[in-house]
Amino acid sequence: MRDAGQTVDDILTRLRADGATPVGCIRVLTETHGLSLAEAKPVVHDSPAWADQRAAHDELHADLARALSELDEGRG
Repeated sequence: MRDAGQTVDDILTRLRADGATPVGCIRVLTETHGLSLAEAKPVVHDSPAWADQRAAHDELHADLARALSELDEGRG
C-alpha cells in the first residue's frame, strides 16, 4: 500500500477495516515506515482511522497511570 502512494491515514483506515488493532497498526508503521514505537504510537492514536476510540484509549491510559501511581505510593 505504501508503494501505491497511499498516505499513512489511508493505510491505517484500511488496516482497521481489515480487522487490525491499534497495536497491530503501530507494528505495521514500525516495520514499514521505520518509525520507532514512540513515534508510531501517537500517529495511530491521533489518526482519523481511530478517532472514535481516542477517548476510550485516553481514559484507559489515565486509569493505568493512576493505578501505577497508587502501587508506587503503597510501596513507600
